[in-house]
Amino acid sequence: MSSVEERRPCQSCGAVVAEPGRAMPLCTSCRARLVARPFPSWIMAAAALIGVLMLVELTKFPAAFSAAVAYERGQRAEARRDFPAALTEYSKAAQSFPNAIQVVARRGIAAYRAGNLAVTVESFRAIGGRNVGDEAIASEVNQIIAAINAGRPEGLAK
Repeated sequence: MSSVEERRPCQSCGAVVAEPGRAMPLCTSCRARLVARPFPSWIMAAAALIGVLMLVELTKFPAAFSAAVAYERGQRAEARRDFPAALTEYSKAAQSFPNAIQVVARRGIAAYRAGNLAVTVESFRAIGGRNVGDEAIASEVNQIIAAINAGRPEGLAK
């Protein structure tokens, strides 16, 4: 190590560097002061806020997960043509997500197939005038509405 490198001034206070071989030339007292510097309070506040938001969202997770499981069970029940069970499962999902158009539409379809016109009408009124997004579901809903309006509930208890 050269004597020129040992005489570099401290970048913080200007004193002669007592700690050679470091990338940042600092004297011992300035290095100790910078190491002991407190964490910025704005970073601590932001981390606390993010932590609180995560905890709030984690409290909602079990309900959302249960609703997703109920929706999947409803789809399986529909596939095996067990419409009363599908209606029960879709109703559980719709309790957690009452504005989810596809969930409410599937609930109405299952209710119609299970023979429950009151729930069918309630479900379809809830989604009336809104875009379902899935053409197959929209077509099925429109067919059921047409059958109910025509007074031929042929889909009941299929």
